[in-house]
Amino acid sequence: MTENTKEQKGKFIVFEGPDGSGKTTQIKLIYEYLRHELTEDIIMTKEPGGTEISNKIRQILLDPDNVLLEDLTEVFLYAASRAQHVKELIKPHLDQGFYVLCDRFVDSTIAYQGYGRGLDVSLIKKLNTVAAQGLQPNLSFYIMVKPEIAMQRIAQSRSFDRLEQNEISFYQNLYRGYLALLEEDDSKHYINGEQTVTEVNEDIKKVLQKKL
Repeated sequence: MTENTKEQKGKFIVFEGPDGSGKTTQIKLIYEYLRHELTEDIIMTKEPGGTEISNKIRQILLDPDNVLLEDLTEVFLYAASRAQHVKELIKPHLDQGFYVLCDRFVDSTIAYQGYGRGLDVSLIKKLNTVAAQGLQPNLSFYIMVKPEIAMQRIAQSRSFDRLEQNEISFYQNLYRGYLALLEEDDSKHYINGEQTVTEVNEDIKKVLQKKL
């Protein structure tokens, strides 16, 4: 954990996982849960996005027509969106004592572009240390589902963005990447996303009650 994170007044909680894991559903449920449990203020945000400029970058990243977008360009766009997000929204709220819940952060870029796309993981980590201003989550929940289940759930959705149009090998590499990242830090918690929505939610709440 960085000195930056130790000095902040608020708590930064991140939800990670492959597309189809149900993490977006869970962050919304936990947001409502913490609103009733905390005396501190709380906000919910997402990546890429969270600010006007970051949302414009998000549109480029997710546009299914951008099939020619280079993998390295993708990495820099994520870092650019994150730098704006941290500077304009996340860090100011943490400094004011807010709880900030974020749907994806740096580990998503490492997993997707590093392990999934096969780019240099160490380069991605260095770039995003700068983009995130050294900020690290106090807690990260990895809501994990096997690649085959992730693809089944994505196929059932109404539309596909550019990042959801990948082969099974991509999701297999992504899954292995997330498992590797889980081993790096005890602030990261594995959650079995193949359970029911209620069971997943209860597992997350147990960790929150223990840690916070």
